[in-house]
Amino acid sequence: MPIDFFHPKNKNSYATRTASPEWKQWVRAILDPRGVNVADIGCGGGIYSRALAEVGAQVTGVDSSPVMLEAAREQSQSFPRTRWVQGSAEQSGLSDGSFHFLLIRAVTHHLRDLSPCFGR
Repeated sequence: MPIDFFHPKNKNSYATRTASPEWKQWVRAILDPRGVNVADIGCGGGIYSRALAEVGAQVTGVDSSPVMLEAAREQSQSFPRTRWVQGSAEQSGLSDGSFHFLLIRAVTHHLRDLSPCFGR
């Protein structure tokens, strides 16, 4: 049964979880995240945005659901290296070339057409 990410009753369904320590170790193993600008596209409740901030990245979380963004903001008050933007994978509203890398996790199965997200 798919979850409705826009319904207030599901607000904290993903916001209160945390990324595993192994995931954060993996990030550190492939890059030095300190001071790196990351866009977390489809950030939901901000689980991986917070994890990236914990390892030193400056993170912009983007999600189409105002409900999920509200939860992300609430759960991330102690994470000053995070900010939140309403947008979609296809139209994030972010400036081209302003990030060192993008995280797009658990998003592609929500898209009908991948071209606007990954194409130019």
